[in-house]
Amino acid sequence: MRITTPARMATSFLLAAATASEAARAVIDIPVTPLIVRIYGAQALPPPQDQSALREARAILAQAGLAPEWVPCASGASAARCAIPLGNAELVVRVVTAPPQPYSARPLPLGYSLVDARTRSGSLATIYLDRVQWLAAASTTDVAALLGRAIAHEIGHLLLGTPHHAPFGVMRAIWSRQLVRHSRPNEWRFSVHEAKQMRAAVTARIAAGRLAHVSGEDASTHGARALRPRR
Repeated sequence: MRITTPARMATSFLLAAATASEAARAVIDIPVTPLIVRIYGAQALPPPQDQSALREARAILAQAGLAPEWVPCASGASAARCAIPLGNAELVVRVVTAPPQPYSARPLPLGYSLVDARTRSGSLATIYLDRVQWLAAASTTDVAALLGRAIAHEIGHLLLGTPHHAPFGVMRAIWSRQLVRHSRPNEWRFSVHEAKQMRAAVTARIAAGRLAHVSGEDASTHGARALRPRR
């Protein structure tokens, strides 16, 4: 996902409008597939907002037939659970602040996921909260809703096991300010095909009893990008 320059904003918005009905057809009526997601750093948002973000991500994943269980890895009983190795259909999402870097007109990632090119799977995704907040402010959009969409997007990369994006829906690569400001909730969904692939991936992981290990040269990063306006 990326925030684009004004020249590309109109193109991506028109494309999304033309394909919104396709994204809306991702709503399915099947037994849900359980998915455990450990969350690190979501408490960086005020309590009402962090819960709203997780509700938004859950709603998007639910339309794909997935039932995520969020495990907050901060303190208490959940912290002990987060100390053990990942197992079965379990993922990790980190919400962090992006490292400082010089201004650039090039797209900046809103987040990224580590995907094993050989096994087409991954278990770790990272979201840059400060960049999500910037896009939310620039597009006058609710930051919690935008964070929830970003979480769902990166989980999509982990389960689909691919760097590729879709031309519409939550897996679109380009998140322009115009698109974010004017789009409707049903334009931020997984397609029926993506949903089927994701459910199959979770089922396979449960059957295997483990998640793919991602490291070294086999790991690649993929995710949304943001472009700040020129100064």
